[in-house]
Amino acid sequence: VYPQKLDEALNTDAPKKPLFRVFEKGRTGFNSGQLLQALKNRPWLLRYDPDVVVLQFGTNDVREDQQQTSTKQFVENAKALVDLIQNPPKELVPNGYTEGRKPKIVLCTIPPMNRPEGTGDVLTGKSEQRIKEELNPALRKLAADNGLSVADWDDVLTQKKREWPQLYAADGVHF
Repeated sequence: VYPQKLDEALNTDAPKKPLFRVFEKGRTGFNSGQLLQALKNRPWLLRYDPDVVVLQFGTNDVREDQQQTSTKQFVENAKALVDLIQNPPKELVPNGYTEGRKPKIVLCTIPPMNRPEGTGDVLTGKSEQRIKEELNPALRKLAADNGLSVADWDDVLTQKKREWPQLYAADGVHF
């Protein structure tokens, strides 16, 4: 739904249709390290020669199982992704890519969870706490240190908590 809504918002008043093209290239179930490795191995993002990249992480890094990522490693992965997007190695750059391009990055904070009681033990109160106290502050700092724009889903959605039942799927994690 999100990419479709973004496309509509960006192109509503465009004099020439479409002014913007929105491509959704999220990777379901990936944590930050898996996304970094996927982009290093197969630079699909660069084929689009993007002007803007919206970089959104989910909750897979805070799972309470073998997929959990330490905060230190999460920050390293996020920094590496930003660098890879803005400064891809020559061997990854496909034909047709604008040399020297540094796409603008909009770095998104991780949305809060609306986790109903009894939905399992993979995402817990500890997961929510890590998002609020460790990962989102690290993302805000990364954005500030690198001059990136921030879409602060955490802040926006926390202010709209009464609307969460309509915004979240039954799992309390996905929209």
